[in-house]
Amino acid sequence: MSITLNSKLNEITGFKKLQKSISLSIYDNPVLESINSFDSISSVKQNILILRNSKLRSLIGLNNLRTARNIEISNHDSLSTLDVLNNLANTEGDLIITNLKIISDRLAISRCRNLIDISELRNIDYTKLKILSVAENDSLSLCNVYPICKYLEENIGIYSIVNNKTGCNSPEEVLASCKTVNTYEDKDIHFSLYPNPTSGIINFGSNIEG
Repeated sequence: MSITLNSKLNEITGFKKLQKSISLSIYDNPVLESINSFDSISSVKQNILILRNSKLRSLIGLNNLRTARNIEISNHDSLSTLDVLNNLANTEGDLIITNLKIISDRLAISRCRNLIDISELRNIDYTKLKILSVAENDSLSLCNVYPICKYLEENIGIYSIVNNKTGCNSPEEVLASCKTVNTYEDKDIHFSLYPNPTSGIINFGSNIEG
């Protein structure tokens, strides 16, 4: 399915019952503001391309999307957050701007001028990544989400972080900001108080190294 090159289209309607699609392409619609007609879609077998829709303010409409192969969302001046994609559970190929738990290859966030929040990326499995790119997002200053921090700290693969706002303008800036937040997964941390019970000194310990 392709919805492209419509200079006067500001809203997409008529797809409320659509649950699955082979592909979904929405690009070069300069006044498009809403894609919420796709809020029933849960699976796209091949590619999702959402490109160069400069008035698109939200990805509401993809909030029930759970699976896709390759996803690319880029060149959106009005898009400020990724938060509606938090149900996406699996992709098999490239991922570009989204939130999910499994990525098999590439994560790229690029040319979204007003993007300020990528916290919805916090659940992805960074060990599956091979390429990380965060570039040309003029308003993005905070990139210290857990997977990005760990990917850089462990030097897992190729990365490029450049031409974003100060704080997320280089790998060094991101790593510096990672030191100000917890980069341990909560489920892996165990605390202990001993001796217990006691009426004297209490010792506090955890399984965090360092």
